[in-house]
Amino acid sequence: MGSIENHGMQSDAPDVSGGTIRVMVGKQKTEFHVPAGLLRNTSKHFQVVLGEGWKNCEYRRTELRHHEPNTFEVYVRWLYTRKIWTGNGTSEEEINAELLVQAKAYILGTDLQDTPFQDTVLDTFARMTRDAEHWPEDDVIQLIWARTRLNSPFRRLLLHQWVWYGDEDWIDENTPKRFVRDFAEEILVMRDELSETMPFEKNACLYHVHGDHVQCYKTS
Repeated sequence: MGSIENHGMQSDAPDVSGGTIRVMVGKQKTEFHVPAGLLRNTSKHFQVVLGEGWKNCEYRRTELRHHEPNTFEVYVRWLYTRKIWTGNGTSEEEINAELLVQAKAYILGTDLQDTPFQDTVLDTFARMTRDAEHWPEDDVIQLIWARTRLNSPFRRLLLHQWVWYGDEDWIDENTPKRFVRDFAEEILVMRDELSETMPFEKNACLYHVHGDHVQCYKTS
């Protein structure tokens, strides 16, 4: 009997229990209907928001006003499939637009406190830039430096990409000043440790949120 590729173990199936929650996203309040079990699975934010008090709530809705619908759509698709679904554009404009969506998705994951989602987004972002040999432009850098903390793994990834793959014509008058300063500091710190390949190639967890004492999503 041949293997059944579309078969999976019940223990690995998505949790769709708890009824459906209406998630209103963005200024226009675009509506998504998502099982409560999925939302609570890895998001500490939703674990709190959808706590015991929601069982008898009449409206069963919550809002994410400061994020965009297409960004939340990335998250919902990941909840069901554990994959980051990307476009197939090949032009520099299309690739950078995709990278910007992923950067916004990472920030959404930060707000939702969903570490496995953040780490999956970061891995996808790193591999996409490497495979396309197209590195993030100023709008992506500006967003990450404006919406993440000083020790953000995403900042570390962008800095290391510039350290290992950067070219002198990457810096111009539009490059965010705070990034240029951090880039200069990173070079001074790492100049005696540089190897031929970026550390991501050997150990992607160096750029993950989960930390040393938490199992990576890849091995869980």
